[in-house]
Amino acid sequence: MRWPRIRRLVLLALLLTNIVFALAAVLPRFADAYWLLELPGHFRAHLAVAGAAIVLVFGVLKAWRHVLFGTVTTILIAAPVVALWVPAGPAKPTPTALRVLSLNVSFYSRNYTEVLALIDALRPDVVGLVEINTRWINELAPLDQRYKHRVAHARPRGSGVALFSRIPFRHSEVRPFAGTERHYAIGTLDIDSVPMVLAIGHAASPLGGQTSAAVRDRQLAVLADVRREFADREFLLMGDFNTSPWSLAFLRLLSGAGLRDAARGFGYRPTWPAQRLWLGIPIDHHVVSPGIVVKRFSVVGPTGSDHLAVYSELGFTK
Repeated sequence: MRWPRIRRLVLLALLLTNIVFALAAVLPRFADAYWLLELPGHFRAHLAVAGAAIVLVFGVLKAWRHVLFGTVTTILIAAPVVALWVPAGPAKPTPTALRVLSLNVSFYSRNYTEVLALIDALRPDVVGLVEINTRWINELAPLDQRYKHRVAHARPRGSGVALFSRIPFRHSEVRPFAGTERHYAIGTLDIDSVPMVLAIGHAASPLGGQTSAAVRDRQLAVLADVRREFADREFLLMGDFNTSPWSLAFLRLLSGAGLRDAARGFGYRPTWPAQRLWLGIPIDHHVVSPGIVVKRFSVVGPTGSDHLAVYSELGFTK
């Protein structure tokens, strides 16, 4: 087989691959019609890297029209990922008022000492945990010495939630997601005389099919309703949302609740699966109300879980 023919076949194969990548980034917009259309969109960062590699090969082969097409599609795929490096607004020199750590502990994990060591190292003011069961609550008893205030709901198979705080709660409660065994927790408190609400939840995985994806979306809508319930206070929502920052479900949560992604300005930080971060996607989140300044946002570990923890340092615009 002569080189010109090989070259044509290589270009065709890579062009088709590039088109598939572009479709994988566009199809999630139609995820309401069929849940599987959402899944490839979670891997935008990976598709963008692969697309850039294809453009490089096009350049080596001097296929300039292919380079142009590949560059445009790769930019479209990468744009929402690149946006994570763009700050949500101008930096404000506000003091740090609250340090928050959240983690999906993975209920099957028994790495309690790693979680306790991480909390001890970071010394956050508030710790939010999901997939908590009775065993985890018992093993985290050492936290009671530092975190005098907590609201927790343990479930046998790890669908529980917990908030631990150094700062007294004015009010705290656990509420059920209707129709499921999952719950979410709410705590209200004052930070430097600023009334604030903390909420943590663990939305259902969409991998069970159309019904599961719809359940997750309804649970995120419930969390958006909590924000509207406390619209007169600053608000931090955290947890495992089982969706990426550019999914329809996540964008609806932000727009419906008037919140923004705390990760904006801090780059692409995958949280799951912790053991294969080269394949990782960000599904654990902190989202905040407009009056909150995110001074630091990071993903930290190891945690002994298949998730990494999310840590943020917050201030207030007022």
